[in-house]
Amino acid sequence: MVSKRVSKETAALEAILGGPLTLGMALESLRRGDEMSQAEFARKLGHPIEVFVRLALQDQVNDGGLKLKVIVQAA
Repeated sequence: MVSKRVSKETAALEAILGGPLTLGMALESLRRGDEMSQAEFARKLGHPIEVFVRLALQDQVNDGGLKLKVIVQAA
């Protein structure tokens, strides 16, 4: 059964990573596996690069414990 195999594979990955597999980790793995830059990956997904830049910066702000909202716009 496919779901049992996926569950075992996910459990193995989580054991290696030391925590739960996230969507961000999966996307990064796909991007790096295809040897793409973040900008190339964003274009491939059909999204403006500003979306991914904003998300990356917002993660850093959040990790720093700052109560701020990041806004990104083209220069």
